[in-house]
Amino acid sequence: MGSIAWQRLYLLAVLLQAATVSAEIRVALWHAAPVLAEVESDLDANTAALIEAMSVAAEHDVSLFITPELALTGYQFADAIGLEWMRRGRDRWVGRIQQAADDFNLGLVLGHVEWAAAGHRYNTAYVFSPEGKLLGKHRKINTIPGAEDWSTASREPPALVSLDGVRLGVLLCADAWNPRHAQSLADRGVELIVSPANWWPGEYGPGDTWEDRVAETGVPMLVNNRTGKERALDMSQAQSVFVVPNRGESETLLVHQSRENRLLLLDIEVFERRLLGFETVALPPNTVYQSAERKGRLQVLTEHP
Repeated sequence: MGSIAWQRLYLLAVLLQAATVSAEIRVALWHAAPVLAEVESDLDANTAALIEAMSVAAEHDVSLFITPELALTGYQFADAIGLEWMRRGRDRWVGRIQQAADDFNLGLVLGHVEWAAAGHRYNTAYVFSPEGKLLGKHRKINTIPGAEDWSTASREPPALVSLDGVRLGVLLCADAWNPRHAQSLADRGVELIVSPANWWPGEYGPGDTWEDRVAETGVPMLVNNRTGKERALDMSQAQSVFVVPNRGESETLLVHQSRENRLLLLDIEVFERRLLGFETVALPPNTVYQSAERKGRLQVLTEHP
């Protein structure tokens, strides 16, 4: 075989190796119980807890960090703190966490509220690059009547961004219920769907929603759920999952539920749809960040960037 042929084979091998390496990512799911926001300092506490979890993730070489839906306010915040505290555009809590993504070199999917310039309020997932750049937003489409009357249902298609060489799609919680949203992402070439959620089991629970969407689309899905109790809502049995396609059906490779805050660390081979490794790290409850002895540190963590 001539030298030119060998050079071409060598180049092909290098390219194949690079593609394989780029498909392996370490993901952190923040399976936690946000403090239900009754005053603005509760958002400060949740922000501090999240930044602490991000620092732990950085120590474990995580490249992508995902939070639950409404991670800084809790699910029923509108009946607790109301809406007057909201500010149009990027609020100071998002700003601080965006800076933390840059500080810790983490890609980030953050579930939080949004008051858009046009006046609509949305249940939103923000996607930031490891440099803290906003790559995109997904505004919830299937908002829940009653519980989410504060928010406007988006008419935009689900968000699709490129992060760490992976085409990443976002669905918020019940967005996965309607097959067409996941299919919309699949039709646009998504390689991994992530879903921040506040979806507990029961009569209106997810059932086989995630497994069905994966079987239909052939795209793996990561769901970051939460734990804890909010008033009459018990989310301690809510599950974070990783589901992959398998011969026209779906296979659940990971199911996690816990009563305490946990950081779930997953090593994923996206293109081969494999879970290479999994571990959990115990985290303090978010309520710890409300305590008086941490007041000074809390002020530093949540100051406006």
